[in-house]
Amino acid sequence: MKRILFCGLVLLCLLCALGACRAEDPTAVEMVGADAAIDAAVYEDFASLCSASNVIVRAVYEGSDPFTSATSVFRFRVEKDFIGNCPERVVHVYESSFSSFLPGKTYYLFLSGYRNALYAHIVFNRVQPDFLLGQTKAGYTFWNDRTLDVGSVTDFDRYLKEEIVAKHLYADDSRMQTEPLASAYQNADRVLLVEITAARDVNPNVASCSYQVVEVLKDRPQGGGGLQEAASDETAAVAGTQPLNTPAPAGTQIGARFILLFQFDEATGRYESYPRGMAIFPADSADGAALRNMANE
Repeated sequence: MKRILFCGLVLLCLLCALGACRAEDPTAVEMVGADAAIDAAVYEDFASLCSASNVIVRAVYEGSDPFTSATSVFRFRVEKDFIGNCPERVVHVYESSFSSFLPGKTYYLFLSGYRNALYAHIVFNRVQPDFLLGQTKAGYTFWNDRTLDVGSVTDFDRYLKEEIVAKHLYADDSRMQTEPLASAYQNADRVLLVEITAARDVNPNVASCSYQVVEVLKDRPQGGGGLQEAASDETAAVAGTQPLNTPAPAGTQIGARFILLFQFDEATGRYESYPRGMAIFPADSADGAALRNMANE
């Protein structure tokens, strides 16, 4: 009899616990890290948010991995690509480690993505972290009741198609595009062969480095100058003589050699790292050899 009563009591406790779990608000474990929300730009309406996004998808949250002490990588499996330009079926969103999402829940993501030579996948950030639109069987959810001006929308798939994509209210996606090596060399304004003089890993993918210029492979004149400009103070600064200002692969050792590509930004008057993941190549790689051959032609 005591055994029966004990089993009955255990069963009752399990049923109570199960009932408590079912009664919990499923959004209770969703969280946007305060640092992510503070650092993000603020868009007062939905159209502006979309106009700043170069990828808009409906996706299911699969899980996360720690990246740095303050940042995690959140993985979402894409179900619908509204613009039709997302090249990856699983998007990797970099965000505050204090943010959290519900595994298996569907979210509408408004993303800014770019290619980086030091990352195996496109780097995505949510354009406005404190706007978090989810979908459950019961309907749409908005984190912290932040709805912008779309709280009354009843069909977001249709709304995005007709009111956003059809009106081209989204950002240019050129930062996600790939480019042939020969094209990147031709379009680069400066190409340098450099040797690392100092390096410090800053995250699992990137080391911050300084270096000295071994050889100027290409230097397109910008308002005069040319190859002779390689000896100028301005070029020396761009070349990395300033302390630890240049990204290279994590684990880079002093003495390693790379070929770096730059483009001149007329708006700022500075040379910036070449975009689309074409900024840095190990000098002893096949691409590095190809770049050397292009410079010698």
